[in-house]
Amino acid sequence: MFLKARILVYIGLMALVAVLPAVAGQAGPQPIASLKVLDLATAQDIAVSGNPSIQAVQDRIEQARQQVRQKEAAWFPSLDAATSLTHTEDAANATLANDGDTYDASLSATLTLFDGFSRSYNLKSARYGETASVAAEKDARRLLIFNVAQSYYTLQSAEENIAIALSDKAYNARQLKEAEARHKAGAGSLSDVLNFKIKVNTAAATLLTAEKNHAVALTGLAALMGLDEAALPGDLTLAPLETTGTWDTAPLVTEDLITTALTLRPDLAQSDSNVKQAESAVGIARSGYYPTVSLTGALSGSREDDARYEGDDFGSSIGVTVKLNLFSGGETRAKVTEAEAARREARHNLEDVALTVKKEVREAVEEIDTAFRQVKLQEETVALTRQSRDLVEEEYRAGKTGVVKLNEAQNNLVSAEGGLVDARVSLLTAWEKIRSVTGTNLTR
Repeated sequence: MFLKARILVYIGLMALVAVLPAVAGQAGPQPIASLKVLDLATAQDIAVSGNPSIQAVQDRIEQARQQVRQKEAAWFPSLDAATSLTHTEDAANATLANDGDTYDASLSATLTLFDGFSRSYNLKSARYGETASVAAEKDARRLLIFNVAQSYYTLQSAEENIAIALSDKAYNARQLKEAEARHKAGAGSLSDVLNFKIKVNTAAATLLTAEKNHAVALTGLAALMGLDEAALPGDLTLAPLETTGTWDTAPLVTEDLITTALTLRPDLAQSDSNVKQAESAVGIARSGYYPTVSLTGALSGSREDDARYEGDDFGSSIGVTVKLNLFSGGETRAKVTEAEAARREARHNLEDVALTVKKEVREAVEEIDTAFRQVKLQEETVALTRQSRDLVEEEYRAGKTGVVKLNEAQNNLVSAEGGLVDARVSLLTAWEKIRSVTGTNLTR
């Protein structure tokens, strides 16, 4: 009855496992082809569902799950059937002729009663391995979500730089048109015309570089999202780069963030499972010091000349086998010593991961603080350089200053605008890093 009930439970669990993926698939991310504007959250959702590396890690979870089932099988009896046909043909001058065919058939069952707790530790090890695989999948998603954010912000930065280059080109084109008009009227110099032609060409070259960077960033983001063609639809646009957001909230408390990270980080959970798996390996190694006790039963039959077995052809047997290794050259002791060293290694690795988590959180907090200050500084710098450029432009039009100073003022404005984009992207990336290093990006 126990065996039958357990089989029914397994069948029910297998049916549930088969249904869950189909149910989960109904709530997947919106198809990329139906999107007009791609925001960061949607890009991350598409990546998590379509990136091949995540799918590979999920397949490793299934492998670990099947290893658990393999270890569970050791608790059940092993049933084997065998049959054979033996043909014997004696020599012509044999004293006793024994020519003919012999048919043998057997059915045997073996149940391990005791194996020094090896089965228990093997099953524990497999279960901890499955837990570690699940944690590894979560950690892969955590890192992928952050990588998508980095790539997304890089693409947004490239779009902003394209806009800055277009604005710079348009500004110099207007100056060129006015310089040509003044030159024709005899009120301007040819050198000013040539200067603005050079500035237009320089802006065009900068635009080409920005467009190349945009194409590279676009390909990188598409690849992370798991798109087959490694490209996004041509009519798809990105959400605008944020100019205000979470950096205007209350200051971060580093120790609270560290506590959160130590609770949520999946790589810590994975390392903890590795420690428990290593502890199970010590138990497996020590099982070599204990005897193995097995119960064996067999039903076997043998018949000459034909395979039409009858009841009298069969016999049965049952027995208990006790096996204890008395000497193996120190192999068992060496296995135990090796397993204990592996357990110490796993514990040290866990300590190292915990230290790394704390370090990453502290670094991320510092990055946010620095990036926030840079944004405020660059916003002020852009406002000042734009005001300065406009004043220099008025002086240039009034003939009070030369074109060199106007070039310098425009270059300063373009540089400041680019610096502001970089600062905003750095701040947004720093916030995503905080979410990543604390593990909270998995709970969004």
